[in-house]
Amino acid sequence: MGPLGRVFRFPRRSRRQIATEVDDEIHFHLEARAEQLARLGLSTAEARRAAEARFGDLERTRRALRESTRRREGRMRRRERLEAIGHDLRFALRQLRRQPGFAVVAVLTLAAGIAANAVMFGVIDRLLLRPPPHVVAPERVSRLYLRQWDEDGGERTTANISYRRLLELRDGGRAVADVAGYLADEFLLGRGDDAERVRGAYATASLFPLLGVRPVLGRFFGEAEDRPPDGARVVVLGYGLWQRRFGGDPGVIGRTVHVQSNDYTVVGVAPPGFAALDLREVDVWQPATSIRGEFGLPAEWATQHNFSWIEPVARLKPGVSAEQAAAVFSVAWARSLAEQLDAQRAAAARPRVLVAPALEQRGPQRSASARVSLWLAGVAGVVLLVACANDANLLLARGLERRREIAVRLALGVGRRRLVGQLVLESVLLALAGAVVGLVLAQWGGSLLYAVLLPDVGVHGELYDARVLAFTAAAAVVAGLLAGLVPALQASRPDLAATLKAGAREGGGRRARLRGALLVTQAALSVVLLVGAGLFVRSLHNARTVDLGLDTDRLVYATIDWRGAAPEGAEARAALDAQLLARLRALPEVERATTSLSLAFQRNITLDLFTEARDSVPRAGDMYFNAVGTDFFATTGARILQGRALDARDAVGTSPVMVVSEAMARAIWPRGGAVGRCLRVDEDTMPCATIVGVAQNVVQSELTTDSTLQYWVPETQRPSRRGSNVFALLARVRGEPAAAVPAIRAALQAELPGDAYANVAPMSELVDPSVRSWQLGATMFVAFGALALVIAAVGLYGVIAYHVSQRTHEMGVRRALGAGAGQLARTVLGEGVRAVTLGIAIGALLTWAAARWVEPLLFGVSPRDPLTYAAVAVVLLAVALLAGLAPARRAVRVDPSEALRVE
Repeated sequence: MGPLGRVFRFPRRSRRQIATEVDDEIHFHLEARAEQLARLGLSTAEARRAAEARFGDLERTRRALRESTRRREGRMRRRERLEAIGHDLRFALRQLRRQPGFAVVAVLTLAAGIAANAVMFGVIDRLLLRPPPHVVAPERVSRLYLRQWDEDGGERTTANISYRRLLELRDGGRAVADVAGYLADEFLLGRGDDAERVRGAYATASLFPLLGVRPVLGRFFGEAEDRPPDGARVVVLGYGLWQRRFGGDPGVIGRTVHVQSNDYTVVGVAPPGFAALDLREVDVWQPATSIRGEFGLPAEWATQHNFSWIEPVARLKPGVSAEQAAAVFSVAWARSLAEQLDAQRAAAARPRVLVAPALEQRGPQRSASARVSLWLAGVAGVVLLVACANDANLLLARGLERRREIAVRLALGVGRRRLVGQLVLESVLLALAGAVVGLVLAQWGGSLLYAVLLPDVGVHGELYDARVLAFTAAAAVVAGLLAGLVPALQASRPDLAATLKAGAREGGGRRARLRGALLVTQAALSVVLLVGAGLFVRSLHNARTVDLGLDTDRLVYATIDWRGAAPEGAEARAALDAQLLARLRALPEVERATTSLSLAFQRNITLDLFTEARDSVPRAGDMYFNAVGTDFFATTGARILQGRALDARDAVGTSPVMVVSEAMARAIWPRGGAVGRCLRVDEDTMPCATIVGVAQNVVQSELTTDSTLQYWVPETQRPSRRGSNVFALLARVRGEPAAAVPAIRAALQAELPGDAYANVAPMSELVDPSVRSWQLGATMFVAFGALALVIAAVGLYGVIAYHVSQRTHEMGVRRALGAGAGQLARTVLGEGVRAVTLGIAIGALLTWAAARWVEPLLFGVSPRDPLTYAAVAVVLLAVALLAGLAPARRAVRVDPSEALRVE
């Protein structure tokens, strides 16, 4: 149907009109039949009765005819609507083909905004929205967190509890929920060179029925195989590992695999992607009670409270709320804590249980990356708003160019609603095309984001699922409506007489004001993004330049997974440690090497400390203990500020010595003079260790916490009952750490007995996760900010250039009257600068108001940092000037005679 077709179509009929028409039709047929019968000699009454009798059930026929007519009317309306939509669609495509340059710019602008939102929705969906795969009724599954007050007055939340406490919570909460537990970890699968690190998990047998998951092959292990003290040697393989390592062979059931330090029989295969309540698929599932054999725990381990490791999971019974379950579990935990501690200490702890969502990132222990991701999702929405504002400006300009066409169509009788619908449809088509391009960009950008910045999400190259596609389509439609509705309404309200007579330069002051307002909006939103980018870049710089106390540039660490092959006895173990260290020092890639009982960012040890008078040391935070080999400080790059380092003089049988960190020396002896003092380690009956040196502070766990209270003792003088001799070997290499890793691992592996496995990596791999949230924020804020800046610059250029083209006559007159080139250039440039200046002011106010919410995500920089605000203002003003240069040059080159002739 053509654009004027609806003017001449039959009017639509209402239900009342249809009923009247049917009644009239029936009445006509009855009257005609009655007249026919009357001519045959029947009376009028008899003819009427005979006609009705021959007609049949009058009411039934009336209902059937009405329904048939309504259905036919509905089909006609639907066909008419489809024909109208088809025409509008073809017309919109023809209009866009006529201006390919406009279409390309609009599509690419929206594609950038839609891609940013698709990427961030993929992240947020997996972190906070998508239910765990294969979990039945996930809304009733919860994580349990235990909270209590410490003796120092702080409240502590933990997700890891002892096996005994898990059973006590299960038994005490039977009325409200079923309870299970699991712990995800890294396992070594295979032997020798065939060994590989996989994601494993210890799980109670009750976990699988609690979650409602079913295996794709075989079975899950049962309660009889998960009884303390030792669980059965059975495993369930993850689907991905089954496909990758075993080729999807159904004969894998009953086969033996070597996991950690033992052989296990495969009894089943989990469904694809199953990870309990975590994000990454688990490759190997073991019974929870098999942990004893892997960790060498005592036989009574399951009855003790001091080994906290397993994470509790609960499925609430129907009709039970989270608050009701929390109250019951809190009572059970209070009873459990009272059995462990004396009544007074248990009451002072004020224990309570939190029943939190199944998704960890929605609970009380949400990661910094998840918090930053939420902000980035909002930022992606801001980018889309900037893109919509830019496209709205383009559509306003296009509406001005088409105002004669629109006026003619309105004059010929096209309805305003139909016209607005066509113009909005063009905008939606642009947005849908932008969504297609945006999905291509999002696929690449999303995979890179997951792999580099969010490795724990465990999703790579899987962006095109139904949820993301549905969100992208919805975002495209919304963007098309946002960008196209106001320009369409503006374009559909012309003054017909004035427009049909108007010259080319008449555009309307209302539209000019609207375009200016959109430009200011773009500038304000760009300020928000760029300030965020600046703050996160500075946070990342501050985090990367923190003095860790260790020089990690050329530092490599190695730890050993003994897998049951550790030598028996302290002397044999010490001999092997010395052999490994000697082998490491003999490598040409290694400059220095040493040993350490703990490892920064991975393993920390705390022991009790006592002064010379055997009084306990006043606590100013956790004081980390480390037993190290000679050459430790030279190898790690930790500087000695006072006294000396630990060296070969500190051998077995010599007087005990130690080195303390500067922060620890200041905490215990605020007036100085730590060197020469002594402390007793572990027990007040131990010999007093003389402090021979004060070292620079070493960050031990997190950049945002004070973990620099530390002391070092020689490995030769380590308290004899404190664990294994060596946890880590440290080496300073001569070249790139990553290049030296294979040679170091091969050398250590050659010295190891049995199934023992050497884990070797650059020290930077332990440090990088600590800065990941700022790296994520800086990378994405800069990307989104730069994107918004480019879009705003294009929009600014378009507005200024269009205004110059519309004011050609004015420019010509001003040149003819003696205006100089500089004056005209300042006029043109001033238009963009004024709009951007107003946008900077509005954006700065918005960012200033939001500062208190973003402050916890920053590091070492104020959210109201004046330097960042000033830099953003300078950048935006520079962009405004650059965007106006070409239009300003065009304005000063206007030939007055040609401009006046054109008019």
